[in-house]
Amino acid sequence: MTIQYATQRLIDSVWTMEFKIVDGKAEILSFNRTNKKGNDEETQLPQLRVHEDEKRIVRKITIAPFEHYRKDFSDGQVLEVLNPKHIFSYE
Repeated sequence: MTIQYATQRLIDSVWTMEFKIVDGKAEILSFNRTNKKGNDEETQLPQLRVHEDEKRIVRKITIAPFEHYRKDFSDGQVLEVLNPKHIFSYE
């Protein structure tokens, strides 16, 4: 299983998710704004939308090809999260 990366730009920071796809689901390894790969390669990596529940537990993610100022993720791949946690619990 290959480690993959995707980014989400929030205001002036780039949040990077490191994950693996296991049996068609995403296993999140880390999600933070200090990942050098995400900051250096943002335009070469897929973009990310994180789907949280009301308790800020990550339930799904959507991954789509990079597009400057992306708003529409309808062409993205939706993956259920294998290891749901609070959004800020993935170090």
